[in-house]
Amino acid sequence: MRYNVLVPARLVALAVVAAALVAGAARADPPREIDVSRAIGIQAEVAVVADPTNPQVLFAASNSIRGHTKSLMLTYTSLDGGQTWTTRLAPTVSPGAKRCAVGDPAPAIAPDGTEYLGFLTADCGSLFASLEPTNGLPLISLAVATRHGPDGPWTMHTVAPIRGVRFDDKPALSVAPDGRLYAVWTRFRPAAPLPTWGIVVSHSDDEGATWSPPAKVSAGAVGVTFGQVAVDPSGTVFVSWVDTKTRVLVARGDGERFAPPVVVDTTVAIPRAVGNCGDGGTALPAQPKRCVTPAPTLALDARPDVNERLYLSYSSPGEDASHETVKVASFDASLHPLAVTTVAPAPGYVDRFLPTSALDRLGRLWECFYDTGADRKDVTTRYTCTVSADGGATWATPVPAASVASNETQPPASDFEYGDYEGLVVGADLVAHPMWTDSRDLRTRREEIYTASLDPALFGLDG
Repeated sequence: MRYNVLVPARLVALAVVAAALVAGAARADPPREIDVSRAIGIQAEVAVVADPTNPQVLFAASNSIRGHTKSLMLTYTSLDGGQTWTTRLAPTVSPGAKRCAVGDPAPAIAPDGTEYLGFLTADCGSLFASLEPTNGLPLISLAVATRHGPDGPWTMHTVAPIRGVRFDDKPALSVAPDGRLYAVWTRFRPAAPLPTWGIVVSHSDDEGATWSPPAKVSAGAVGVTFGQVAVDPSGTVFVSWVDTKTRVLVARGDGERFAPPVVVDTTVAIPRAVGNCGDGGTALPAQPKRCVTPAPTLALDARPDVNERLYLSYSSPGEDASHETVKVASFDASLHPLAVTTVAPAPGYVDRFLPTSALDRLGRLWECFYDTGADRKDVTTRYTCTVSADGGATWATPVPAASVASNETQPPASDFEYGDYEGLVVGADLVAHPMWTDSRDLRTRREEIYTASLDPALFGLDG
């Protein structure tokens, strides 16, 4: 189902609030940007988390294609709130390099500081092979690495036993308030007569050593991907995803069984798309080869003494279907729909895509995305952020996290372009840390992972 965006009265209120926020932002120092990857090659699809008990500890990881390397991921750790970073190779998957890390990192940190990293693995001899199985094994499967604190050694775990031909994709992790670790991912089986797809969920109560049998959230012949998971204090598990019918969906359950999903939106390719992406993607001028999808992300507000609220952020054509926008759908704990709003509505010539969201401890909703801004050709972008203190009804004036524009349409940009998603976390100190693929160093290093620390004062808010 679909809902209206901001009503005219709210638009008037938004204009008043925005004017006040501009004045506040002018008094704040601009964000300091840092190149955290510092690696020659293609860095993309970064995810970041913060230690819930220590806002100085940040942990992130990204895909990293660096020549003929056997590891297609890098990890990044900061012990000083994002001011400096240590970059390392991905954890070793198996002795003798029989299986290697191939990307789609999914970090998480438990309430006790235990760090997790979910990612895809493959036979090291066939990292770039086709989807055909090798020696009876699937090409790609899911693993989770565990360590106790940012300086501890990694311990590797397999999430689900490998039985028959299987292709896992796009994992995400979430740690429940009681410490239970959840993983959600796409499982593809190329079985005859028709292949099957599914979004599945598994959990671990022993820091990833053993896992429950994967529970089906969605299954069938329709392609599904971009699963996200969030868990509230009562143990209710929320899962969102997108399918190749261009639908954005969300479901709730107990981790073993899930109710039928709610269809949040059905997105369509905009008429001015510059190519044919298939599978629900849209070829924007700024990302014409990799294309963009709704790429939904979940943010759960389960603070004590407030009504629980779930936010699902995604990109979609605007009301006139001419350019890509960012939207937020909100639900109560029963998945009763509350509203769908457009994030900081922009002029009709602006594309905004690949959004990611996060909540701070005050319940404020942060959104970051690529923004083509004043570029009427829509090919240059700046990674940009905004925040809402009223559940998405109104938004602060967006602030670019990137001071330099990126352009992934010029040589020697990768066909992977910006990838499919970026990262954002807000620490307990209320400072937001977006992380994104940036091409300002395209001719020297190729695509790099950048980050910035955004103080609420930049948006006219108290810290």
